[in-house]
Amino acid sequence: MAGASLIDKLAAHVQYCGQTTAKLVVVALHDTGTVAVSCSGGSVSVGSVTSLGADNPARPGVPVLYVWQVNVTGLTAGRRYDWTVSKNGNSISGSLRTMPADGQNYSYVMSTCEHHETASPANGMRLLREYIDAQESVVPVYWYTHIDDLLYADSDRSWGRPTFISGDTTTGLRVTVPEGTPDSDPQDTGLSWDYCVNWARYFGLLEDSQYSNNPDRLWVMRNIPLHAQWGDHEVASNWQRGYGGNDYWYGPHEWAGIVTEPDFLPVGTDNFLASVAVPNWEALFGQARPGKLGTGQHWGYTVGPVCFVALDMNTFADGRHGMTIGTGAGTGRQADGTINAGTGNATLPYLGTQQITDVLTYIQAADKPFNIIYASNGICSHNEPWGQWWCTDFDDLMTRATIGLLNNPRTNGTTGKAVILKGDTHALHVVSYHADGTAGGLGGSSHTDKELWEICPGTINGSSTARVNFPHPIYREKTRLVKDGASSNKRKIHGFVHVTVFAAESPQRVEIKLIETTSGYSQSIWSGQWRSDVAGNAFIAPDAARVG
Repeated sequence: MAGASLIDKLAAHVQYCGQTTAKLVVVALHDTGTVAVSCSGGSVSVGSVTSLGADNPARPGVPVLYVWQVNVTGLTAGRRYDWTVSKNGNSISGSLRTMPADGQNYSYVMSTCEHHETASPANGMRLLREYIDAQESVVPVYWYTHIDDLLYADSDRSWGRPTFISGDTTTGLRVTVPEGTPDSDPQDTGLSWDYCVNWARYFGLLEDSQYSNNPDRLWVMRNIPLHAQWGDHEVASNWQRGYGGNDYWYGPHEWAGIVTEPDFLPVGTDNFLASVAVPNWEALFGQARPGKLGTGQHWGYTVGPVCFVALDMNTFADGRHGMTIGTGAGTGRQADGTINAGTGNATLPYLGTQQITDVLTYIQAADKPFNIIYASNGICSHNEPWGQWWCTDFDDLMTRATIGLLNNPRTNGTTGKAVILKGDTHALHVVSYHADGTAGGLGGSSHTDKELWEICPGTINGSSTARVNFPHPIYREKTRLVKDGASSNKRKIHGFVHVTVFAAESPQRVEIKLIETTSGYSQSIWSGQWRSDVAGNAFIAPDAARVG
């Protein structure tokens, strides 16, 4: 089958690479021809093809995308290899770097929220590439982690320029409902077809999409291994969290008789998460996930002295928390630290007990001095506050006996450290959360000496910029830095995080920099450092105390 596109086009994306293995995903618009992959080292295996998006009622059984997952084995740690993918006369080349050898220094970059239609004139991906190149002679960048919202496949349009509304003139691919029509986004139609037209844009297959075809963006895709975790926009706007696009609440249809909001929108005729979002994600980004820790999408791995885990805030979430579907203050943790349980809403899961168990036991078994936790949502009062709305679930992660983040010596600062790198919020910020001996402090009165830091790089390329507010001192937070549109003359600010791990030094240390790229160049606006011989989760470099 040729596919829905008028022509065939080819894309390739480097995804997770271990010390001796590498993974790529190949995406095409037709399934004709043979996919050939070569690598300058190791042995290459190309998996069978997976088709996506064949549910357009007007084109029944015709897929939008064809996907091949590629595995390379027999490689050597800490080396760069060249690769080439070809099919139907199209050819793409790039490189990959395997994970560093044990005891070797390394660095990586992390971002969130890539939105192409509101990109800043200062191209964030160009600056990211330049920054990566500059690190090559210092401590090389080994991979690129993206947490939450890869190009907003649920709501973005494949806008043609200038005349082909909601479509691409070269391929003929278009979403099923023209742009400007009410309830026309993929999250409204519930069709994998519509999502896959947007995923085609993500991979640079739609020529009318000027941002996603930017050569610097494609260079990052083809040369820097991606580690990815989904957010809400891989499913539907604010999935299970609150109001989303068109002021609708998106969630499973079976809640239609339970959720009382008049604008509640059941998506699809079955569980939309399982029937559309998961198959797309597994085919396109399953190899950008280092290793699953359970039945959801949460994953973890270790590199040298650091344990990395990524939380899944979709699969197990129950959106009936009551903060936005109730009246008055709603249920959940109040400004004074007390919990209004309501009719049990405060006990509903966000991560779920099993995921919390999976993550905490993995961290405990890894037994690393440094721990980095990725979350697609924040602790306190910005966006959909995780610790306020799903407070019983949150407290379990923080205070579970012996292994909760505040009870485990390896994560509470006693013998090891932990930090949260988060997505979703469209502003750069650094916040530390503390206990003060009252019920309202982080972890309550039993954790008066504990703290936890949270760092967010805003957006990678200047998507609609939000203001960050912390209106309730629930967790006795200290705002170390905020950079948002409201404080920057409504500019579309953007940036990323750069993490350097000095595994070869004694004592070992980790440095985290918050890099802003809004003005057309990369500048560190905050930095903090951990040392393995200094107790506590606090960052010790001078910039760590910076405010504003």
